[in-house]
Amino acid sequence: MYKIKNPNQRDIFDPWDFLTPKRRQLLEDGWPGLFREHILPSIPVDKVAKYFDATCGRPTKELYAMVGALILQQTLDLTDDETVRQYSLDTQWHFALNITEESDNAKYMSHKTLWNNRNIVSSNHLEEEIFKAGTDKLAEVFKVNTDKQRNDSVHIKSNMRRLGRIGIFSRSIHKFLVNLKRSHPDQFATVDKKLVEKYLSKTALGCFSRVKPSESKKTLTGVSKDLFNLVEQFKQCDEVTLMYSYKLLERVLREQCHLTDDKDHPVELKTPKELQADSLYGSDDNCEKAAQHDVELVAPTMGSVNKDKLSLADFQFSPKGEIVACPQGHAPAKVRKRKKTSIGFDATHCRNCPDLQRCPVKEGKKYYYLRFTDKEMRITKRRLHEQSEEFKDRYRWRAGVEATMSEYDRRTGVKQLRVKGRKAVRFCATLKALGINIFRAAALRTAQMMEKERLCEA
Repeated sequence: MYKIKNPNQRDIFDPWDFLTPKRRQLLEDGWPGLFREHILPSIPVDKVAKYFDATCGRPTKELYAMVGALILQQTLDLTDDETVRQYSLDTQWHFALNITEESDNAKYMSHKTLWNNRNIVSSNHLEEEIFKAGTDKLAEVFKVNTDKQRNDSVHIKSNMRRLGRIGIFSRSIHKFLVNLKRSHPDQFATVDKKLVEKYLSKTALGCFSRVKPSESKKTLTGVSKDLFNLVEQFKQCDEVTLMYSYKLLERVLREQCHLTDDKDHPVELKTPKELQADSLYGSDDNCEKAAQHDVELVAPTMGSVNKDKLSLADFQFSPKGEIVACPQGHAPAKVRKRKKTSIGFDATHCRNCPDLQRCPVKEGKKYYYLRFTDKEMRITKRRLHEQSEEFKDRYRWRAGVEATMSEYDRRTGVKQLRVKGRKAVRFCATLKALGINIFRAAALRTAQMMEKERLCEA
């Protein structure tokens, strides 16, 4: 039998009046207060409650507090022993988890209880819903714009398989059709035969794995529309909508697509408009591939320029990005574009130039030539843009993610997990990521409060 206490339910008497004002303020202003106010009410306990009987059996621990404890264990990188002690004895935990009763039933938890509830969450992939609910709530409260994202990497030693977006769509559809055919053959018979052949034939998934990069956008549009049509076809069929694989289709549609009012194009793939990354991801190839997906990759160019030599960046450019003069101000005498662009400068000017030994031009029969590829020109333009105030202002926000990933490792221990296996690794890494969002949101709230107090004093 499950037990649930609504975190928004008010108490007749203040259960925290035993705390001195300053200690109470520390709790409310720190992560315990933020967790209690925003994270705890956002926990989807209904997803956990369905694995317990509503009336029979021994009562569970209060489910909001129990799931909250799983989040805090990963956030603070605690062992099971440490988690049991914190849950039982730590006032910060009691405040964050809204545990107000003074009884062993409320404030004590056995190792088996902790393990059983963790197993329920991880076995049913509920950590992803917990992460999304908590993160969406923080984004709403602190008005975070998710159109712009920042990217960095952290290495977790694991052998989990990764799927691209085409793989996510095609395998979700494949799994749904297999389960539908097995569980509800009558409903399966109503599915378009072409769609069944497309996703259930022996070579179906293999074909999707061999899609050319140039055709990926077209393929993604097709598979997203197929997934949307399946969701629409069975959304009124209760026996089908209760299937886990159908709920998976709904989740993919919700996370990967925007719904439109266009009957011919009812779904539109979600894409970030801007992605900020460090120089490791800032290669020309990555920038070009990102542009193919209508994403602007903002990242510094790798490598450095020899300051003792002149480079392509030292030449003078027009507003359209074309070279109009050499570093000494002399205009080109000849321009030819093939696989490489070749720009010829008057030999008289070049022979008498004081910078000739430092200049990248090469002597030819009639002219001194500057030759470069389109890729070299793109990199040069990026280097020039990186010196502008506009780029520096945009990229300065990128530095925040470096600290975030460092904190993700340092505070949660994500690089040295105590578990093994895909299910356990996914559970820990996901809830630790939510924990970092909580820490950073708490730090922002503290800064906002301090600024408000400063303005009031002024």
